Amino acid sequence: MIAAVSMVAFSFGLRFFFLSQDWSLFYFTLTRLDALSFGTILALIEPKLRLHADVGRKVLPAILAAWIVPLFLAYVVFTGSAAFMIQLIKYPLIAGFYFFLMAYIVVSRPESFACRLLSSRAAVYIGGISYGLYVYHGTCFGWFDRFFPDWPLIAAMPCAFIFAIIVSHLSFKLLEAPFQRLKKRLVKQESNKTLHPTAGNAPV
Repeated sequence: MIAAVSMVAFSFGLRFFFLSQDWSLFYFTLTRLDALSFGTILALIEPKLRLHADVGRKVLPAILAAWIVPLFLAYVVFTGSAAFMIQLIKYPLIAGFYFFLMAYIVVSRPESFACRLLSSRAAVYIGGISYGLYVYHGTCFGWFDRFFPDWPLIAAMPCAFIFAIIVSHLSFKLLEAPFQRLKKRLVKQESNKTLHPTAGNAPV
């Protein structure tokens, strides 16, 4: 926990330094590391959240509702302004929103809408190819915009997302799934060697 909180503080301080030097910070991982650290903190406190689920179900919706106000100001009202303070806090704001949203999902009852939605076949499928979506979505969006620059945003965004899903699906079937099967086979072989050592390597 101390390490995760320290990484949040380190990332915040590094982002402050980059902005004070007028350096770009969007593509530098260490200036965005606080968002990843929020996920670590959530994983660490998950058992306590489940113990106090009743309290969480009452408090977390209020936090999320209040969080929307600064999030709206940073990403809608002041977006593109390049204001120092906005650039400093806007990434932790979006990460914090998802932190509280995921915390609410953790404490939600199994029959709740959120749990039923995330247990649906579509959500499970998206979760299966989520790594590919994370890796390829930027490239897919860029290529789609390059080939169809005149499309209106309302049509381009869903089509670009579908394109990213197709690429991620192919990546999962052709790259990720074969490596996962290979990993399982190698682990099984190693496990068999441990359980049934040959005469040459049997313990004395």
